[in-house]
Amino acid sequence: MRRTRKPAQAGRFYPSNPRELAQDVREYLRSTRDTLSPSLKDVKPIALICPHAGYIYSGRTAAHAYASAEGQRYARVLIAAPSHHDFFPGATIYDGDSYETPLGAAMIDRAFCERLEQRSGLVQLSDSADVTEHSLEVQVPFVQSLHNDEFTLAPMLVGKLSSEEAEELARAIHDTMQELDGENANDSTLLVASSDLYHGDDLDECRRQTEAFTRAVEAFNPDAFDDGIAGREFSACGSCPITLVMRLARLMGAESGRVLNTSTSADVSPSHHGYVVGYAAAMFA
Repeated sequence: MRRTRKPAQAGRFYPSNPRELAQDVREYLRSTRDTLSPSLKDVKPIALICPHAGYIYSGRTAAHAYASAEGQRYARVLIAAPSHHDFFPGATIYDGDSYETPLGAAMIDRAFCERLEQRSGLVQLSDSADVTEHSLEVQVPFVQSLHNDEFTLAPMLVGKLSSEEAEELARAIHDTMQELDGENANDSTLLVASSDLYHGDDLDECRRQTEAFTRAVEAFNPDAFDDGIAGREFSACGSCPITLVMRLARLMGAESGRVLNTSTSADVSPSHHGYVVGYAAAMFA
């Protein structure tokens, strides 16, 4: 019997009606498509950074990242997302066969996930860690809209990782890709790091931190990124997924990072300045 992770946040973070959801995602992508720099339109992204708030707040920014991957084909999409509810070392992967949204079920790459767990003591398969988490779930409809059923999913929740552990896990993931994909290992997987940025009461500080985050991403130095987080130059709830994906993207041949769009929750709710969240979309290639 197939084990499926059912949608937990449909109707809250994004529409539960399949037609409405598909229409919203298509509109987000359409409205951002023309903003992509001509120099990037023929570049195949290796990795993306995407926000994970409710679509009305961050959907348009997330679309900037996903639009950069339109027209490209990937056999596998690995989404690395933070856990807001369960706290654990290393990473967990949903121990099931598919991951469902209102747009349908995305099949999980069981062979990849099981091989990775066997290779790395930092990874365990779990059917409980991702029961209500939104940070991974909200990414899946965008991937489904881009690739329909032409991909398999590796849904990874990332807990606490040191810089050394992030490097170790990145190498384990890359070794697993090479084992399964051979000479296509660096071309067959799209990486997605799910993260929002600053959370707090100061819009100016949110903008300052977003600028610092942008510089760190475009410097494409994972150790320096980790130092920026540790020194509170900027914040990101998905900092561990981001540093993992940056390190893995470098192993896969990425040479540069590019922030494609930034925004804040205040852009949508300007009267609600008492609390603000920052968002950014980025790609590595």
